[in-house]
Amino acid sequence: MKRNSMAQALSQAAGHSFSRPPVRPVHAAMDAEKDRESRTPSLARSVAPSRAGKKPVTGFFDPEVSRQIKKVALDKDRTMQELLQEAINDFFRKYDLSPIA
Repeated sequence: MKRNSMAQALSQAAGHSFSRPPVRPVHAAMDAEKDRESRTPSLARSVAPSRAGKKPVTGFFDPEVSRQIKKVALDKDRTMQELLQEAINDFFRKYDLSPIA
């Protein structure tokens, strides 16, 4: 005897009918994603002008690192973005690179 899946058992216990969506080949799923993207309004995919053409540079640090950067930003009346930009440019200069951040 074939055992029911957990989803089917829960569905039957709740008094609902259970049906699984048909499995589509991978290429069909990719085509469906492209169709969804083409129907997405351009506003939903828009990027703030200040971020256009830019990429995030991230890292994982102890929470105290974030607190200290925020503290300096408040003390100096600057944004975290400005402080990190300054730090990255200092890093570039240290390695004889153009400060382009």
